[in-house]
Amino acid sequence: MAEPSFAVDTEGLGVAAEQLANLASALERVRSRLVAALEAQGPPPANEPIGKAYAEQVNKPSKAVPQALAELVRVVNSALERVRTMQTGFTGEELRVLDLVNQSLRPSDLASGPGAGPSSRRG
Repeated sequence: MAEPSFAVDTEGLGVAAEQLANLASALERVRSRLVAALEAQGPPPANEPIGKAYAEQVNKPSKAVPQALAELVRVVNSALERVRTMQTGFTGEELRVLDLVNQSLRPSDLASGPGAGPSSRRG
């Protein structure tokens, strides 16, 4: 039966982090452009019946959509932070394991071959 194992693709986590950063940037650009376009329109003329009806239909969504996009950017950035934390943690763990392996392999053991360590020599 195979030994249980656990593997993490730390380079893949780096790729995912980069993609999340790109997504957050793209969403923020969309939000900024939307806000700028809405501000450029200016307020509808609420003193006219058509302007008043328009304002009632547009004002709430014109505020809600940019707010929702801003929240989405916060969520993506939070996920990005967590992925980067995982990548850093797992990379550090890999380095610690490699260091332990390197410390446990003495040059004399490597030169003598497998099973030639001090405990296997009988005289």
